[in-house]
Amino acid sequence: MVIAPRKTTPEADDRSAERAAAEDSRAAQAYRLKMLREFQRHMANKNYPLAARQRGEEGAVMLVFEFKRDGKLAGIAIKRTSGFKALDDHALAQAKTFRFPPVDDRLRKRSNLLIELQVDYTLREE
Repeated sequence: MVIAPRKTTPEADDRSAERAAAEDSRAAQAYRLKMLREFQRHMANKNYPLAARQRGEEGAVMLVFEFKRDGKLAGIAIKRTSGFKALDDHALAQAKTFRFPPVDDRLRKRSNLLIELQVDYTLREE
């Protein structure tokens, strides 16, 4: 018995590519949520920067983490500043000490994986 290769149409190839892209997107979102939960836990034990607290500085720092194909961290950068150097520096320093969860194998197919996380600094009345 001879089995002939299955012929595909351009439409079938497009649907297959769309399904793969959707799966990659879901995997990236799941990894981002896992990373966010673990990063929030990591940051919960960190003190508010004293100088920023004394000056009443509040804000949000948007960090971007870039992972190489092998799942290793390539770099961390500030995408959007809080407007305060002390808060930005603190967020970056804490990100550098964070132990990242392993990158899902499905995401390693990408050339690089970028994950954005926001770090919020809000003073509370004591």
